[in-house]
Amino acid sequence: MKHGIYAVRVGIGGMICDGVASFGTRPTFDDGAPLLEVHVFNFSGDLYGAPIDVAFIGWIRAEAKFDSVDALVRRMDDDARLARAALARAGDAFPPLGESAPKCQRRISRKQISAMTANAAATASATGSEARSATAAITTARPR
Repeated sequence: MKHGIYAVRVGIGGMICDGVASFGTRPTFDDGAPLLEVHVFNFSGDLYGAPIDVAFIGWIRAEAKFDSVDALVRRMDDDARLARAALARAGDAFPPLGESAPKCQRRISRKQISAMTANAAATASATGSEARSATAAITTARPR
């Protein structure tokens, strides 16, 4: 899956919420292992350790390195605006997650998240689907 920023729909305990996600190596901070970070719009609560479903609805832009945190935050605000617009155009799209979703109710590593995301992208590509889905638990994506 291409590193970058995506408009996403997130399944959280029976609710479907809109959001924006970054999949990549965080080049502004550490350029480490690929990581999926999801910001859920209009949601308050603690999702760390909770299984969620993430459907990649639209591409926003490629991953980029910023000269300052302020520049990154300004771009994140713009990314959120673009994600909201893309999600509005997509209507109620939320692809089916398949029969394996309940099996992902456990702690998983960043490597497993990356593999699942890559597998979802390959499956979507093979089926011609524009929306890709992956199931992950946000147990390894702690804020730094």
